[in-house]
Amino acid sequence: MQGAFAQDGEPVISAAQQGNKTIFLLSGNWTAHATSAELVLSSASTIEKAAASKWWKQSENDDESISFTLSEPTNSTSIFMLYSNSTAPTFRYRLSIDSAEYSGAIEPIIDSEGSWYRSWTDNREGAMSAFIPEGWKADLQIVRPYNSMTGFVFFVRGEANALAYVFYPFMPLHILPEDQICEELDTCNGVASTEKVQVTSFGNAPFAVFRQKDPAQYFESEVLPLLRANLEGYSVQSTDPLFALQYDSDNKATTRFLEGLQVSYNFDAQGKKTVGKAAVLISNHTSEESGFWNGVVIGVESSQESFERDFQNATVTLLTLRLDEKWKTREQAVLDQSVENADTAFRNVTKIIANTTLQDFDSILSTMAHALVRSDASARIGAYNNTATGEEMHLPQYESAQHWYLQDEMLLGRKIGRNIMNSTAIEPLQR
Repeated sequence: MQGAFAQDGEPVISAAQQGNKTIFLLSGNWTAHATSAELVLSSASTIEKAAASKWWKQSENDDESISFTLSEPTNSTSIFMLYSNSTAPTFRYRLSIDSAEYSGAIEPIIDSEGSWYRSWTDNREGAMSAFIPEGWKADLQIVRPYNSMTGFVFFVRGEANALAYVFYPFMPLHILPEDQICEELDTCNGVASTEKVQVTSFGNAPFAVFRQKDPAQYFESEVLPLLRANLEGYSVQSTDPLFALQYDSDNKATTRFLEGLQVSYNFDAQGKKTVGKAAVLISNHTSEESGFWNGVVIGVESSQESFERDFQNATVTLLTLRLDEKWKTREQAVLDQSVENADTAFRNVTKIIANTTLQDFDSILSTMAHALVRSDASARIGAYNNTATGEEMHLPQYESAQHWYLQDEMLLGRKIGRNIMNSTAIEPLQR
């Protein structure tokens, strides 16, 4: 990305070209204390449409120029996107900040080797965040089927049937057949109906009373029938044991391995073949005759032609998906209260569920995401320090993305190790 480099002390506006879209970045130190600011971009190419960070308002637009005004001071990097009728446009800019004015020329770098990702946060409750591929859309459904459990269904979608997904847990929940529970439900081996569950004040969804199954048994008996019923021509191409190195909730590897299942599959979608790869793991919280267990499923699918590219893009999202700590604290307080209100027969298992489901999410997701990425022989995973948050980030390293750069809301993976974003927010960790 090339900027308009004027004299020392003047702002740098960086720009990169992706097809007909130009992305401009302006560092937040220039707008942190500004009382007023205006950016005018002009080009000999026709400007068709534009967008900017929420603290900038588009105030003027014609075929050759566009103007943005700052609505509030910010120390975050400002992002502007312009769509034109050219794949190699040049621009001039005029930037006014309070009483100072700057101007110059911008020739965007055509960054065909780079992959861009933007920061996404759940807009309903702010529960989860991740970096998602530019142009993709993410959605989170927070599931509260039982009073003591919070579950998640996460999707991020791109073009050509590209999809990454997380089911935590894959419903229904499984509870070990304790004597009191069996007596309350009149069954020690089967699915408890919604009516029975509601009578026990446990929740509003069915659950299963079963001994624990291994990942292959669980997939074959419970996951596969649902997939075949809902996806036309669903076919399993291969299943292989998956030995996943366990990660803790701080995204650091432990010395323990968990056994899962890797599934390669395909099905027909709108007359086109979709292929996919999934990981299945059993989340086990049982002790002797008490507790619960359940399957967790994550995966990526896309058209056969673009699967390799979409898989690489989606793994960035799966590796960076995290719960918000403040949200988790609030939600945990609600789950803790459910233990006090639990039916006597279910109090023990309710306590176990309330104490583990949120606490385990980041650990289980990291474990499965790392295992799924490493199932691709061409992939490695690099560890980075996010200097803005102090957190450890893990990102895939493919032939097309060997180096990573982070600047506020934008993440860039490039083959060439040149810091075109002038970023200092992410550093490789030396191991």
